[in-house]
Amino acid sequence: MTLKRVRFIAKDKPVAARQWVEKIREKCRLVAKHPDIGDDRRDLGEGIRSTYVGSYIIYFREKDSTLEIVRVVRGDLEFPFL
Repeated sequence: MTLKRVRFIAKDKPVAARQWVEKIREKCRLVAKHPDIGDDRRDLGEGIRSTYVGSYIIYFREKDSTLEIVRVVRGDLEFPFL
């Protein structure tokens, strides 16, 4: 989800927007501790993995001992462009 979408949701439902952002952050913290979790998505690029939060997919990779969040997209997209 983009920051633009979070701001849009926050206009009518600020609590829901904050909760959603916190869920994403929680999942990112988990992935940072355990970067081998999730699905191997080398078809999208070297070292790319993915995990889910609700209907969204977080694409990430470990790079130089750091977790890089590549993109967060809605899961109903047929093929994400990274």
